[in-house]
Amino acid sequence: CYCMLAQHLLYNYDLVMKELEKIERSYLIQANWRYEEMQNNPHYSRPEYRVTGPPESHNVDVAGALNSLNVGKIIRTRVQITHISPVRVGFIQARFQCSRCEEGKGIHSVKQNPYDDFLLEPAACTSSGEIEGCGKKKPDTSFILMEPPLSKTITLRRAFAQEEVVDSSEAPSLLVEFHNSMATEVDPSDIVTIVGYLRTRAPSRTERTSKHREVFLVVTGSEESGSRQDNII
Repeated sequence: CYCMLAQHLLYNYDLVMKELEKIERSYLIQANWRYEEMQNNPHYSRPEYRVTGPPESHNVDVAGALNSLNVGKIIRTRVQITHISPVRVGFIQARFQCSRCEEGKGIHSVKQNPYDDFLLEPAACTSSGEIEGCGKKKPDTSFILMEPPLSKTITLRRAFAQEEVVDSSEAPSLLVEFHNSMATEVDPSDIVTIVGYLRTRAPSRTERTSKHREVFLVVTGSEESGSRQDNII
């Protein structure tokens, strides 16, 4: 229900975004018939959504953001960027070509987890629908990652953030992740008020099955960045 959308976003952000993705194509085509043509273009990118303006009860400091009680929620925090990575590209829908199949066959699309760094590959080159595969499994075959626009990607950048004023070098840091256009809107030493979705991830591939995970913030919008204002509608 639309009247409950804000409440659902605060506590079920990931679920709302998945449901939105399901209806987005048909809705956009109804809103503007040209979207159907645009969406069939291999270079088409989905609209970017930003979520800002949570209630003040969702304001937290860095220590609060690291508290397990806030994981899964939309929160607002004011921080200073202390370290920031280069801008990178992350695969969200990866297409692979089976090395044993001839060109045009053995092509498989694998949806990726946008929140971790582990590339998921097909387990076998099987036939499915219009896809004709050789039936071989790894290690009898290998899969070659196909570059965009055949695969779909997002722009991302990670940073560490601390309180605006810290008393010691041991003050806690929060890992934050900026996607798409937001990846280019922050610089080291910036003091920013950001809104985001708190998640957990495995620190490394060898710890994927560990029950101990690190907390990070997926930024959904910036309410202030130095003297710059967010102009997203």
